[in-house]
Amino acid sequence: MVENQYNVQRVDPIGLFVLLLTMLLILSRKRAYVYMGIAIVIAFLPGSQRIVIGSLDFPFIRIAVIVGFIRCVIYQEAKIRAWALPDTLVLVWVLWSSATQFLVYGRIDASITRFGFAIDAAGMYFLARFLVRSRQDVIDLFKMASIVAICSAPFFLIESQTGRNIFSQLGGVPEYSLVRNGRLRCQGPFSHPIMAGLFWAMWLPSVVSMAVTLKRDRILWILGCTAILIIVYATASSTPVMAVILGIGTLMLYPGRKWLSVAVWCGLFAAAGLHLVMAKGVHHVLARINIVSGSTGWHRYYLMDEAINHFGEWFLIGTKSTAHWGLGLSDVTNQFVLEATKGGLIGMVVFTAILILVMRANGSASIHSQDRAVSLINWGFFAGLIAMTFSFIGVSLFGAAISGYFLFQGTAMSYAQLSTVPDRRKVRARGQVQRTGHDEAALRGRRIKGIGGVRSARRPT
Repeated sequence: MVENQYNVQRVDPIGLFVLLLTMLLILSRKRAYVYMGIAIVIAFLPGSQRIVIGSLDFPFIRIAVIVGFIRCVIYQEAKIRAWALPDTLVLVWVLWSSATQFLVYGRIDASITRFGFAIDAAGMYFLARFLVRSRQDVIDLFKMASIVAICSAPFFLIESQTGRNIFSQLGGVPEYSLVRNGRLRCQGPFSHPIMAGLFWAMWLPSVVSMAVTLKRDRILWILGCTAILIIVYATASSTPVMAVILGIGTLMLYPGRKWLSVAVWCGLFAAAGLHLVMAKGVHHVLARINIVSGSTGWHRYYLMDEAINHFGEWFLIGTKSTAHWGLGLSDVTNQFVLEATKGGLIGMVVFTAILILVMRANGSASIHSQDRAVSLINWGFFAGLIAMTFSFIGVSLFGAAISGYFLFQGTAMSYAQLSTVPDRRKVRARGQVQRTGHDEAALRGRRIKGIGGVRSARRPT
């Protein structure tokens, strides 16, 4: 059979078996199994695995999303605890980016294709919003993610030693690993080594925060962190390595989290000032980043520079192609530029606003929470999103990585909201204390009145 990169989709019997297994997990009553099923679909099945019925295309991730929604309806969980602005903006992002594709290309099939990809992403976001209903749900989700990372790491190690990708047997990924400057770039079931490394690097700060705060299952958290680092190293890509450095670096700034707003404003003013004084703009810094040999930092700077120069072309509803911007610029390695080309200025602003609002929710919850564990886990989410924000300057997500990113965002938003809701047992206990205090005060007052001869607390006999 021919693999997906040659425009032929393939359903492998092993992949179909894994899909059926994950469907059973997703439909199970216990939500921890649901998280395991979702993690397996994202991290173990190549994007080429899909079922095509007529003109309808159902990648396995999309099937998992549909089954997840069915499960939420069956167990009456298809509701969000508290609707937030990011939830609305995710819907706006889906509808707007789908509409602009019709306006740009003048064909309904372009809009349908974009809508399908957006559903894969937004569906994961809302699944997280539906399923994450308690703090324990977040812990269970990260347990499942850690287990999947531990199971994935050996495959990346084998690929790094042999140069052959075991997941190529399922189709959609090359049999032999990519090589750049003599280094093997492992990708496993993901569509590209950068997607594999970035997906796992995003989860690392949160797993580290749980290893620090939760004594129970600490060995699992440590093994999960180790597995993620192995995967990122095996991808031999600058962007995931930078994401790890930024994520862990931000996590280490936890003691100074109360200065977050000051740091943000200082950073913005510093970037604006540098942009004014630098001859080629502050984004020229990208051309100098070369953590891994062979990094394409200059290409990323060139793309941003040409996007600025061609602002009038894309700002309204996007553009068909960026190939004419310059040599090699058909490859849009910048998530913000990609959103601009697909949805114009509105699309880029909406996508960015979702990211900023979720980060703000986690940062605020971390600052104001009195529980250190809750505060640090929120900061872990914040650190992961910070890493993704800077990574988006040098890469655009595709394949399973975009669904994984929105799953992470939905989980982060749910946890931020849960962190601002006080524990019911504490509220109940506090209420009992208050009521007891009021009762005792009232009783003392009645007794005092009785002593003064105005009124007695005892009934006359």
